[in-house]
Amino acid sequence: MTCKAIVDALLDSDATAVAGYGARFAGVAYPGETLTVNVWKDGRRLVASVVAPTRDNAVVLSGVELVPA
Repeated sequence: MTCKAIVDALLDSDATAVAGYGARFAGVAYPGETLTVNVWKDGRRLVASVVAPTRDNAVVLSGVELVPA
């Protein structure tokens, strides 16, 4: 879900533009919960975190890293 959101927003929905992806679960995401993906660029990599804004921005995923091809 996070990889798709990043690819759709920043790589023109082109999944072939992804060379690598990784993430760590840091918390719980509940069914139907709205999540926010925060992305920033670090050199060539795209780094992100996923938070639950309705729970004071509790971190759901951390260490998200996407490497464009």
